[in-house]
Formats: sequence, C-alpha cells, structure tokens
Amino acid sequence: MTAYEGYDTSSNSSLLAFVCGAIVGASAALLFAPMRGEEMRASLGDAARQSRDRLRQYGDTGREWANEGIDRASEVGRSAMNRATEAVDQAKSALGQETTSAQDAAERARGTANRGIESARSTLKDVGDEASDRLKRDREQWS
Repeated sequence: MTAYEGYDTSSNSSLLAFVCGAIVGASAALLFAPMRGEEMRASLGDAARQSRDRLRQYGDTGREWANEGIDRASEVGRSAMNRATEAVDQAKSALGQETTSAQDAAERARGTANRGIESARSTLKDVGDEASDRLKRDREQWS
C-alpha cells in the first residue's frame, strides 16, 4: 500500500483543502489579532510610511556619498594629471637643456679638434721644411 492510497488526489479535493485551510487561518488571525481592522490598517500604513521615509533618507545619504566619492575621484584625477604634466614639462626642459649642452659640447669639441688638426699640420709642415732644409745643407756639404 502506498502513502497516497485511500486519499482522493483529484484537483477538486485539493482546492477544497486549500480553501478550508485559508478559512481556518483567517479565522485564527481574526481571533488572535491584537487590534481591530481599522487600527491594523492604520498601523500598517504608518509602518509603510516610516519605511518609505527611511528608504528616502538612505537614498539621499547614498547619493551624497556617491557625489562626495565622485568629487574626490575627480580631485585625485586632476592632481595626478597636473603632476604628470609637470613631470613631462620638466623632462622636456631637461632634455632641451641637455640637447643644448650636448650641442655646445660638440661645437667646442669640433673647434678643439680643428685647432688640433691645424696645429698638427703646421707642425708637420715645419718639421717637413726643416727636414728639407737639412737635406739641402747635407747635400751641399757632401757635394
């Protein structure tokens, strides 16, 4: 024998059981209710209004916090952007100064190298002239 044998499982009997249960529950609620219907509705209305007011306050507080967070985030973003811009400007300035310094150093080195080359040419010419003069003198002496 199954657990459902002997029970009528048709939809009519299920509906009847549901309705009977609802009637018994409503009757019990009316018998044990601490206040009359009007008072209960008024109390529920007050509770609903208080809940609505609290939700509005929470919403306002949440909006304020969100706006403060947005303001702080914007401020931090602006500050970071300013620092980055300053760093880029400093890097450009330093690079410009280094480039100028490097160009100046290259010009000075080029000038020094040119003077060294001219000095070496002059010295070689003088040495060559002196060697040529000696050879002439030596030829004259030996001839």
